[in-house]
Amino acid sequence: MCSNLIFIAASTSAILGLTWGGVAYEWTSYKVLVPLILGLAGIVLFVYLERYAKHPTVPFDILTTRTAIAGYITTFLHSVVVLAVRELSLSLSSLPRIDTDNLRYSVLLANLLPSG
Repeated sequence: MCSNLIFIAASTSAILGLTWGGVAYEWTSYKVLVPLILGLAGIVLFVYLERYAKHPTVPFDILTTRTAIAGYITTFLHSVVVLAVRELSLSLSSLPRIDTDNLRYSVLLANLLPSG
């Protein structure tokens, strides 16, 4: 129970530091570094406490099988591909588009008007 509270506080602190960094405050600001360092230290403490707990929340022996590791790698690669496709589609949608109707009319008008 105590390790779960440590994990909640630590992950909240780390996410706060990552969210504020570069947006609300500079990355070198103590308002970013303190929650980030405390959060990461809390996560390390959580892993240490869970490793030696009698009834751990996260049993580490299930995390070491080849099947589990293949699942984690596949999940990570899937998220990378999804984010890459999302970024690519956003960058392609921001490209200027040619309005073909106006282009046809301008070519038609340019041919009709006398050059001078």
